Amino acid sequence: QLTKYLLVMSTGTLHGQHSSIGCFDCVFPAKHRAQPFTREDALELDLTAIGVSVSDRPESQLDVAGDANQDKGNRATSIRDRLLRCCCRRARGRSHPEAAKQPVGRKHSLCDQSRWNSTAGALERQPPHFVKPLPLGAGGWRGHEGPFLEHDELRMQAMDVYAKRYSGTQLTAFQIDWLTPETLRHFVDPMRPDKLAAALHIRGRREAALTKQDIWLNGSLRVVGHDLEGTSILSWESITMRKSFSHYMDHAELLIHIALDMNAPGAHGWIHITDYYGWNPLLFLNPAPMAKFASWVEGQFRRRLKLAIFIDMPYGADRMLKFMISFLKPATSAKIWIGTFDEALHFLRERCSEETAQRIESYLQNRREGKSAKQLWHPVIDLPWFCHRLKDLRLDGEEKHVLHPQELLTFCNAIHEWRQLNWTQGASDI
Repeated sequence: QLTKYLLVMSTGTLHGQHSSIGCFDCVFPAKHRAQPFTREDALELDLTAIGVSVSDRPESQLDVAGDANQDKGNRATSIRDRLLRCCCRRARGRSHPEAAKQPVGRKHSLCDQSRWNSTAGALERQPPHFVKPLPLGAGGWRGHEGPFLEHDELRMQAMDVYAKRYSGTQLTAFQIDWLTPETLRHFVDPMRPDKLAAALHIRGRREAALTKQDIWLNGSLRVVGHDLEGTSILSWESITMRKSFSHYMDHAELLIHIALDMNAPGAHGWIHITDYYGWNPLLFLNPAPMAKFASWVEGQFRRRLKLAIFIDMPYGADRMLKFMISFLKPATSAKIWIGTFDEALHFLRERCSEETAQRIESYLQNRREGKSAKQLWHPVIDLPWFCHRLKDLRLDGEEKHVLHPQELLTFCNAIHEWRQLNWTQGASDI
């Protein structure tokens, strides 16, 4: 029923007929709905993914689509925003003025109810895998948590701030679709539309670098598993670094986005493991990249760092760590844990499944065999399912130095497939 409603709401057509649609209350009266159409439903809509055609509709009928020069994707986004506003008006006790004149469920000029009755049961809600994946770093899921009205208010305020502060730039789908409940929840309490607008601006500037250009893989940074709550774990080991830390920035930004996309529903942030065995201080002489990385944690990835684990930190590295901590807020600094190899393994076994802990122990032992030994890891995502799923790419971490845009797209599609198999079936790590 929701899909049937959505097709009419977006295109105004069933069986080739057009209608001017004003509000979901008058299109789909309550007695014909199995359950109310909520803001959660609106946030989950992906109109372009289910093949909605708004470009075929006469321009005079596109009352919810906006400017005639917008492309199909922008029109779909505009329709989704309209749905959100309808839900907000309904939540605040305001309904469509024409609908208010009619008893609930009665036919009226805004909607021919007989067309609903003639197609009852003809359309089904699409299965989960049919939903189009969210853009990189949007959290992977379309949101199951509130407070939705507060999120909607923050979203609108941030877009207003963005329009005033960056008047010469237009928001892209890569930016707008990032404003999921998972993203917005980190900019409320207190509400910070200014910080969200700044994060949107950074995301817009980084879109081409992250999605359309080759990315240098400066070492072994990759997703290695999840904790018991389903939060992704990233790990990089100093002995695998190829160039100075400044060359790690694009790689690190990309992997943080991917880690967030691989979280379980309801899990937030990411855990970051840094193994200092084989540390080369000459690769950390420039402090600017470390300051930039710390600013990401407090800006673009605000409140996302769940835990930072530093293993076998050598003498001299403590100065570098203190420098980075100086850019962090006290609440973020409290998330830092420092310990030896054995202490770290015990610490991780308390927070991860035994399978994940054994996998982490295995690669840490491999690093301690030194550079004379073959260093083993699967680039980007080092989980058994991905190693098998992408085996045709023949990816070897020690030999793979550059990630091409088409390879990134392959990983993103695999992540979408893996999410459906893994979290929807209640498994741990696949």
